[in-house]
Formats: sequence, C-alpha cells, structure tokens
Amino acid sequence: MRTLLVSMVVLLAPGVARAEIAVGQTAEWLAHTSDLIAKATPLEVRVQSTGRIRFTQVRYRLDEVLKGPATAGDLLAVFDYSFGMADPQDLTAASKKKRSLLLFAAVSKNRYREIEGKCVLTGQNPRSAFFLDQPVQDLYTPDFQRLSEIDDLTSRVRAQVAREEEFHRVYPGGTV
Repeated sequence: MRTLLVSMVVLLAPGVARAEIAVGQTAEWLAHTSDLIAKATPLEVRVQSTGRIRFTQVRYRLDEVLKGPATAGDLLAVFDYSFGMADPQDLTAASKKKRSLLLFAAVSKNRYREIEGKCVLTGQNPRSAFFLDQPVQDLYTPDFQRLSEIDDLTSRVRAQVAREEEFHRVYPGGTV
C-alpha cells in the first residue's frame, strides 16, 4: 500500500507542479510590508562592524513620499546590514553623486539589538532600494513577469498604496 501511494505521488507530481516566485519578490508585497516608501537621495553613509555583521546607516533626504508618516524634505536615517562586505549597495559613492533611489523602509522588529525599533530596508534579498537611473532587478509582477523599468515599479507601488488606502477608508478597523 505504501509503495502504491508513493508511486502515485511521484507519477502525479509533474502534472500539478507549477513555478512560484517568492512572495516578497513582488512590487505589491514590498509596498504592502513597507512602513515608508519614498524617492530619496542618500546624503551621508556610516558603516559600523560588530563581529561578522556590518551595519550601514544612511541618512536620506526624502524627495517624494509615496507612503508613510513623512513629507518631502524630511531627513531620515535608514539602516542596512550584511554579513559580507560593508555598504553592499555602494551608497557611499551614491551619496557623493547624489544618486536618487526608490526606498522601501520598515521599522525593525526581532532582528539585531543594534537596529531594533529603527528604520531598516524592508527587503534584504533583494535589497529594497532601487536606483532611479538603472533597471530594476529581482522583482516580479504577481503573474511572474520580471520588472525592469523604475516607472513600472513606481506605478505598481502607487496602485498598491491606493488600494490599501481605499480599503482602510471603507473598512477603518480592517487589516490588509
């Protein structure tokens, strides 16, 4: 009986298998899980090492806020961390060139005590900061299409934020 069950599973598996993307790799999910989304310019970068972990603190000027409790012109410190090299997105060079990016940030919960309760990048893999002057990488649409244009990412984020705002307007006590 056990052999028959295993045989049926093995034979039927190719027929029901389908490709999936990781839920955190869609623009919509990234927008949903972020507390703050903004077009921002990095101004100052500080790197701190504590053993194997390297923390990068970046002070941003928010140029346009798409979601969150901030306004254009505000300054905000956002932390990132890595186990390899410090400043994995080379934000030090970006701050010198004033390269703007689309930033997705959230409040750190249950991570490292050095950044607990502070703003961090929402996503670590891929990192949730996308330069406005280069193609988007490692993000997809819910129907498995690769995102490559920053304008497409921005419009998807605006649409997701609008859907959630409408939901909260209609159902003020609801949870998305």
